[in-house]
Amino acid sequence: MKKKSDIKILIVEDEAITGLLLKKELAEQGYTLCSVTSNYDKALAEFQKEHPNLLIMDIQLTSDIDGIELSREIRKFNPEIPIIFVTGYAETDIKSRALELKPVSYLVKPIKTAILISTINEHFKLVPI
Repeated sequence: MKKKSDIKILIVEDEAITGLLLKKELAEQGYTLCSVTSNYDKALAEFQKEHPNLLIMDIQLTSDIDGIELSREIRKFNPEIPIIFVTGYAETDIKSRALELKPVSYLVKPIKTAILISTINEHFKLVPI
């Protein structure tokens, strides 16, 4: 059985404070965190360097390429990487584009950390503490 510390998470979030808060809250829960990135190039480089086993992906990024397209690119390197989209966009067309990638979840901001943690635990079949 996996432990929370076995889950290595890369957070891609255009709002620095939101990304750092997520990183802090998830680290406090015992997950292993890579850095927080906000654009395509940095996220792709971090993914290739750190080899996370979960992406928490915002859709709006600080680059011309959005989180959905970045996720498609990352899936070329690891087709099975689980993705949780965390976004302020609830529009049907954006959501349907994201759901084509069969993410673990599509959470609309503001999110509750407890829901995110529950989603991660359920996906990796972790027993809550």
